Amino acid sequence: MDLITVDTVSYSFLLSAYYMWNRQSRAAFITMGTTVRAAQFIGLNQEECWGDIDTVERQTRRYVWWSVFIGAGFISMSWGTPPMLIETNCHVQQPLDVEDSSEQCPKFGSTEIYEDGQSRPVTVGSYNRFKAKMYKIANSIMHQIYFTQHNESEELCQSISKLHQRLLAWERSIPPELRSESHPPNTIEDGEDAALKRIFALQALTLQVSYDNV
Repeated sequence: MDLITVDTVSYSFLLSAYYMWNRQSRAAFITMGTTVRAAQFIGLNQEECWGDIDTVERQTRRYVWWSVFIGAGFISMSWGTPPMLIETNCHVQQPLDVEDSSEQCPKFGSTEIYEDGQSRPVTVGSYNRFKAKMYKIANSIMHQIYFTQHNESEELCQSISKLHQRLLAWERSIPPELRSESHPPNTIEDGEDAALKRIFALQALTLQVSYDNV
């Protein structure tokens, strides 16, 4: 890692994910920690420092950063360690949809509110944005509740209440396309839209499981 680039960070993240899914938890934890530090070293968490870059490069950096953020949050939650990243570490907008993430779920047509206040259709890419928002809250819960010293119980109760309200607000904002109850088992029929429907069904299930474990 003498020369750290966005590609280096991407490779390191994928390597950590490989270790994680193959139950090599120690290697996954160490590699993810290295990935986070490498991303911060090249300023991947500070979009204002990226300078004048083209749209494709900007969206790529956003995708990579938020993948790292979610991955680091998942590992910290899984092993009960202090979060590697918290909200104040992030100054990067959520990525916009590109060609391979702009497809919509058939027969729904819901909209999603972006960070700029614009309302746009819910797409395959919406899943990652909602998951990133959830991990921002989850990491704050771990940091503020479990790994911060509180001098008074009232202060702790206020922190818990605020974070709980944020989590509930996030859950209410999830569109029908990304809710597991919208995709009952064995209801997806074969057809040209079947593969796309299965993608949304899997995303909805994964999002529900992640929420249940916060």
